[in-house]
Amino acid sequence: MSIFTSYDNKGATSPKDSLGGYEPLASDIYEAEIKAAYVTTSRSGAAAINLVLDIAGREYHETIYFTNSKGETFFLSKQSGEKISLPGYTTFNDLCLCAVGKEVNQLESENRTFKIYDVEAKKVLPKEVPTAVELIGKKVAVGILHEIVDKTAKNDDGAYVPTGETREQNVIDKVFDLKSHKTVNEARENATEATFYDLWLDKNKDQIRKRVKGKAGATEAKAEPKKATKPLFS
Repeated sequence: MSIFTSYDNKGATSPKDSLGGYEPLASDIYEAEIKAAYVTTSRSGAAAINLVLDIAGREYHETIYFTNSKGETFFLSKQSGEKISLPGYTTFNDLCLCAVGKEVNQLESENRTFKIYDVEAKKVLPKEVPTAVELIGKKVAVGILHEIVDKTAKNDDGAYVPTGETREQNVIDKVFDLKSHKTVNEARENATEATFYDLWLDKNKDQIRKRVKGKAGATEAKAEPKKATKPLFS
């Protein structure tokens, strides 16, 4: 008798045909439900909001650093000396305003446990971290870009440098109110129509942005927005 006769797979479901591997989302604006939003801190002290979004049944993850190593949400312009919001802070703040009508510093937080990669242990471990519980279950529209970026590795000085290879990734470039399609800036200016939504699509839909060494760089930082004094979206 063959040894293979004991390996009966009757009744099991066969997987569907798939090429496998990571499939980035095409550049587009997507409706997204926030499933998780928790804060982690890098070794240098920079804070990041870790987002888990449901986009058409697909789980989308992104880590957005919204402070520098000093805990500041801004940098100083070399030309004028004025404070300019970090791009990550602007994205996170826009997400909060579109989702619940609050600035980042107005959010309530609770400690929740998530499985997070531990650098020292070199494996995923359950950790209790501050969580923006008000955001969970809320929906927004997110403009997501498909990018090609450098793969990096540490050099002898401990700095991350390009390896000469590239990888694909998705990043949230803009956040819109789900119902009105307005940006936070349009809502602050009491715009009667949402115009940037279509402009963003015209420029970015199905495009691939290259951000490899010697080519187009990161998106330029935006000026720090005014604080909200009343609900922006109704």
